[in-house]
Amino acid sequence: MSKEKATEKLMLALLRHALFGMPVEACRLSDDEYRVLMMLARRQTVQGLVGSALMDAGFTLSHASAMDLLMETERVKRANGQVSGGLQKMAQLLQRSHLSFVIVKGQMVGALYPHPERRCPGDVDLYLPGDHYGRAKSLVEKMTGKDLDAVDEGKHVEVMIDGVDFEFHHTLAQLYRPAHQQWFNKRIDDAIAARTDEAVILGTAVPTLAPTENLLFVFMHFFFHLAFTGCGLRQFCDVAVLMHRKGNEIDRKRFEEDLRRLGLQKAFRAMAAFLVTYLGLPEADVPVTLGEADYRWTEPIRQNVMAGGNFGRSHRHVRQSGLLHSLDSAWLDLRQTLTYARLAPQEVLGRFWSLTVLRSNLFQNMFKKQPSKKYKE
Repeated sequence: MSKEKATEKLMLALLRHALFGMPVEACRLSDDEYRVLMMLARRQTVQGLVGSALMDAGFTLSHASAMDLLMETERVKRANGQVSGGLQKMAQLLQRSHLSFVIVKGQMVGALYPHPERRCPGDVDLYLPGDHYGRAKSLVEKMTGKDLDAVDEGKHVEVMIDGVDFEFHHTLAQLYRPAHQQWFNKRIDDAIAARTDEAVILGTAVPTLAPTENLLFVFMHFFFHLAFTGCGLRQFCDVAVLMHRKGNEIDRKRFEEDLRRLGLQKAFRAMAAFLVTYLGLPEADVPVTLGEADYRWTEPIRQNVMAGGNFGRSHRHVRQSGLLHSLDSAWLDLRQTLTYARLAPQEVLGRFWSLTVLRSNLFQNMFKKQPSKKYKE
């Protein structure tokens, strides 16, 4: 077995230990072995989980590696504290203002982890239905003095408050087929009106989607990232933890019908098969039945995820904006689309054509310098 494969195997074993308490055989790691392992974990944005699992499982490290590990896990812990603290204050502000909202993905899923402080955090995503979105924008503009209309990206606005990135959404997902978009928007708003769940953030109960809709959205968000730019193991871990912790509360019949309506059945089953095979998710937690054809996708997905890393950044060859960056982005989008189109052809091929080709900066502004894509959650 090559050193690279051995490191990947160890990282996956450590993730299974961190997520589900599965046993991992401890050993002594040399400084070089530790360095390569943590470099791979950072590429997948799971260094907090991997590092903590090393300590919990009793791996032996040199003094220098042990000190680096302590600093790494402390950095992740502090970052979580900052993001969770910002979310807690924002949730309390919105609640005092009598605004209807739910937190989605990110810290919401993080709260379900065995040790939430070990998940690498990103931004905070909030969805506000109806006129609550506009009212929230006005509230944040008064608080920050910023013009949020100037940064409105169509389905959300983004603003940094006290070092924490917030995204306020009036649309949770952009779908290619208008019928899918209309149905999904109504599905989410009806679900919020009927029932919400709670995520506990630093002792504060923050409303979130009910488990069935939560899993649907978290999976959709993750899969569309995967099918275009790529996605790292942090997002796979999120879906696995959500299924494991909320599986008994998911309406399986309704969930399967939701997937069918959106043409995402094959995509979900392939992702679930990967989670069972490589991250140790108990198959009983999966709300759909998996077959042999679904498990055939696990190796292609593994290769793609390991090569691309978090949001496919390791696939990228041109880092700075400009024509070459646009060409590189278009090639990356095309390669990911061709990899995953068979799993959800209507949405993947349709979204690629509408979002990457017809409206691409590559064709509309070929020689205009463009900012690089931002990657968070």
